[in-house]
Amino acid sequence: MRRCGVASVLVVPAADAPRALAIGADAVVPDGEGLGERLVTVIAALLARRAGSDGPGRAGPGGNGPSGGARADAAPLVPDDPGSLLAPDGRLVVVWSGHGAPGRSVTAVNVAAELALHGPTMLVDADSVAPSLTQVLGVVEETAGLAALCRAAGQGVLETVTVLDRARRLPSGVLLLPGLTRADRWRELVGDHLDLVWPALRRSAAWVVVDVAAGLEPAPQRGADRWAATRSALRAADDVVVVAGSDPVGLRRAVGALAELDAEEVAAPRHLVTTRVRGGRRAGADAAVARAVERFAGVPPVVGVPQEDAFDDALLAGAALREAAPRSAARRSYAALADHLRESGAPEATTEVARVTARGPARRSTGRRRGREPRPPGGERPGA
Repeated sequence: MRRCGVASVLVVPAADAPRALAIGADAVVPDGEGLGERLVTVIAALLARRAGSDGPGRAGPGGNGPSGGARADAAPLVPDDPGSLLAPDGRLVVVWSGHGAPGRSVTAVNVAAELALHGPTMLVDADSVAPSLTQVLGVVEETAGLAALCRAAGQGVLETVTVLDRARRLPSGVLLLPGLTRADRWRELVGDHLDLVWPALRRSAAWVVVDVAAGLEPAPQRGADRWAATRSALRAADDVVVVAGSDPVGLRRAVGALAELDAEEVAAPRHLVTTRVRGGRRAGADAAVARAVERFAGVPPVVGVPQEDAFDDALLAGAALREAAPRSAARRSYAALADHLRESGAPEATTEVARVTARGPARRSTGRRRGREPRPPGGERPGA
């Protein structure tokens, strides 16, 4: 219906309103006295919202992208709020980069760990090409939590309790939603279903940090799109953290990645982060990288994350830098990035978030992980 530009208004008993929201209706009107007047009000508001979405804006479910329809960043209309259905949403932060491995997953893990100091935070592995958060964090997980939520969304039964049942609470306090157990299962991350998953995640935490696949391949004319999860997350994002390696190859890829965001009409604010900044004999490497990024990308990086042995220690421990190397310079860089995101727009705690906090720790990860050799260093020349 959305692809054809048709909005949906569901009239349901108040008890069924959560399921109606999970299905993805544009408006939900609880049945009862004064239904006619409330319907007129809701339809008028829905038409006004759609009229205001003609200009550039976020795409996705009901967005201005290929799906058409009303704006995606507007919450479903629910008059006479039954319960906590209209609680303020958490903030969705997508960590993305151009092709390559500049450190997206490590950035997502450490940003989530720093944000968890200020509010309930969820970390989501939505990488459809090389999912790795469970390995980075040393978690033994045999089920694809995000794929399960996609199935629940397709059946119209996705609620906050479903999200919490699939999440694991890490020692850092972060709720981890595991991704695919094998990369060849990428077809299970259906874009239309993920469009309904993000609002459910927003109602489960004050901050939702999503790790997605690198790059954006053109969508196929027919068949499934392997980058559907990445597109869906970017279009629903409140903030996009663009990770760039500090070597010439990484900076070149970052410039191309920013152009890809423009082509996809991603409207969320972008926060550029350079990683693997090397010092040593090259004094002032951080400043040189920042100047190169601003010259070729047009925007200065928010922070530059230095390359340190602390990353190897954290990977071997299956932990964030906050736990493995709290005094490292790299940890301070990620803390500064988290503060920058908070200043950009800190969400308020929701009723559901308060319930999550009151429930205490969810399932904690168990099991050991194997050690992993550190990645070989890249080039030292900071220019482009």
